[in-house]
Amino acid sequence: MNRVTLLQQEQQPTLVKGGHRDRVIDLTMMDTVMKKALIAASLLTVFAAASTQACDKPQNRPAIPDPTTAVTAQMVKTNNEVKAYVRATESYLSCAKLSSNELRSAETELKDYAEEFNKTIRTFKQLNS
Repeated sequence: MNRVTLLQQEQQPTLVKGGHRDRVIDLTMMDTVMKKALIAASLLTVFAAASTQACDKPQNRPAIPDPTTAVTAQMVKTNNEVKAYVRATESYLSCAKLSSNELRSAETELKDYAEEFNKTIRTFKQLNS
């Protein structure tokens, strides 16, 4: 048998005997339906996992170093940690089910923390320029 004959045989519907009547099942159509169902189930799982993980409150707020004793590497490391913390907290606040007062309070607290770090950076740059 050559390849064309094999392809033609694979595309033929299959007769399945059972029950009080015989049914013809197109296996290629079933294969396509199963693949679509599998893809849909996989995507649903991924999105459900992502939405669960995205709404965890960040726990460890990075400590802000003393600008008078900090070195450049320490400030760069802290800067990256603070940026990641702020992004994680903003993500949490966007999906958390908080009252408007709780949300305002959390946003103010985050803004104050970020401003405190920005002041530290400005002081550090002024002392080391």
